[in-house]
Amino acid sequence: MEGTSVVYAGIDTHKEAHVLCVLGALGRLVYEGGFAADGAGYRSLAHTISDAGRCALVGIEGTALYGAGICSYLRERGYTVMEILRSKRDKRRRGSSKNDAIDAGTTARNAAAGHGTCILKSRDGWSEAVRALLDLRELCVRTPTAASSAAKSLDTTF
Repeated sequence: MEGTSVVYAGIDTHKEAHVLCVLGALGRLVYEGGFAADGAGYRSLAHTISDAGRCALVGIEGTALYGAGICSYLRERGYTVMEILRSKRDKRRRGSSKNDAIDAGTTARNAAAGHGTCILKSRDGWSEAVRALLDLRELCVRTPTAASSAAKSLDTTF
């Protein structure tokens, strides 16, 4: 799988494993496979991308949740990473079931074409601190409300 040509990578992220699809500059499939969603899997995935050729862009679905780890890992190693928005279920072809390899390929094609891309969320600095505070505030508001509702429900039933 050695080469010096330009490639595009797409990653379909999941909790336990990520699926990688590497496409050549003309859209030809160079590599397709799965990797564990842990440190060893990240190293193998990055090594596979670099073995395929000079990577122009890595497209990742879900960089804020299951893909946050691989996104950070690749960015720290100098890869250009772009978040690719998930395709809407109603936009998929009828009769086509969900397939992780196809999703990874679609992500790589969208990355190469610049379709459905968005700016990565910063996971540091003041924006992450504000996000954490807003999450904490929501939890503080929701918990007493739920407790009050439960107490009223018990009072009503007994």
